[in-house]
Amino acid sequence: KNAFSAESTLTNSAGTGYISFHLDGYENAMSIESLTASQVSRIAASPMSASYNAAGVYRIVDPNGFYVAFTVSASDSHRLIVGNTYELNVKYQNTSYTGRVIAERPAAKYVLYILEINRDVLPVLENRTMTFSIHYAASGVSIPVKGLYFNGGVPFVFLNTGRAYQPIQVVIPASDGETAIIEAADKNIRLNRGLKFRYHD
Repeated sequence: KNAFSAESTLTNSAGTGYISFHLDGYENAMSIESLTASQVSRIAASPMSASYNAAGVYRIVDPNGFYVAFTVSASDSHRLIVGNTYELNVKYQNTSYTGRVIAERPAAKYVLYILEINRDVLPVLENRTMTFSIHYAASGVSIPVKGLYFNGGVPFVFLNTGRAYQPIQVVIPASDGETAIIEAADKNIRLNRGLKFRYHD
């Protein structure tokens, strides 16, 4: 209690939790429901907003979990699958978290991913800044990444039907940057090995 000055404010105090410093001034503008790829990209490029001030704003933070949000380029073949869980390794620490993808939001320039992690948030608050890496693998139909096309961040392929090339929206369970594992986004369409696709330069 003595840590608060007369000019400091305490927000979100309806429940119990950890007291956290106001980190970047964006908390009131963002929520999991409305978060966008452009917001995350802008904050990552300039993490300290102009609204931050020395008076300090404190918040009560739910201790039982947190979210990780990041973006990839709209034409990047490295993708995650909504509903799947992934291991996130913390750089420079012998620590890892298991996160479940709860949202994928494609846009013109970026694709936003949001992962939910049900672990004590205190180590994250203490570190302030953490770098995660995600490693995963998959098996299935593979094609060179030059066979992938993107429209508004959504990946698709052109399948050779014998008479024409049919566009098919796909998901990408894994990619190493040169080869991608693909599945049709429509579960009624099955992609098999041996199919022919159109490739770009």
